[in-house]
Amino acid sequence: MVQNITSKITIIGAGPAGATLALFLAKYKIPHLLIDQASFPRDKICGDGLTCEVPRILRELDESIYQEFINADWVKPSNGAYIELKNGQKTSFESENFSRNTSAVFVAKREIFDNWLISKLNTEYTQKIFSFKAESITRIGDLVEITGNQNGETITIISNLIIGADGERSIVRKTFHPKGIKKKENTVLLLLDVITKE
Repeated sequence: MVQNITSKITIIGAGPAGATLALFLAKYKIPHLLIDQASFPRDKICGDGLTCEVPRILRELDESIYQEFINADWVKPSNGAYIELKNGQKTSFESENFSRNTSAVFVAKREIFDNWLISKLNTEYTQKIFSFKAESITRIGDLVEITGNQNGETITIISNLIIGADGERSIVRKTFHPKGIKKKENTVLLLLDVITKE
């Protein structure tokens, strides 16, 4: 059995990037489809450190979501961090005086943080298909066809626009940029030694 779905906008990957994009699209009442090969909650062994961009973006999205994040007991402000750039420049900072409102770095388990973002999705504008593994992406004129599998059932998605938010092994990148995408020289390479407050 093959299920056919159409969507003007399809986001592949429901981690923090994809879920946040879905939240912003819903904020502006733009219907879209969000797909991910996992179901939530799911653990992710990476990216537990959250920079100051996270609360800034959440506040831009919705003040109540920001307040819930900043006061959540599963979010810990950090006492400091060490950052190294590709060009060899290094910097670090630490302080015993950082609080939830002044820390530049936070720590939260991805299993909790990602699932929390998913719980904020507005189903009026966000259609979700989880446990769906995208297996191929094909251009069909001005459209894109995504074919994959969900619990043994083949699903075909036809979309005007796809957005790859599916991480390091992105099927979107492999399909459209098989040689990779050149990064800027000064992108952050490491964010290490994050020390959380107990």
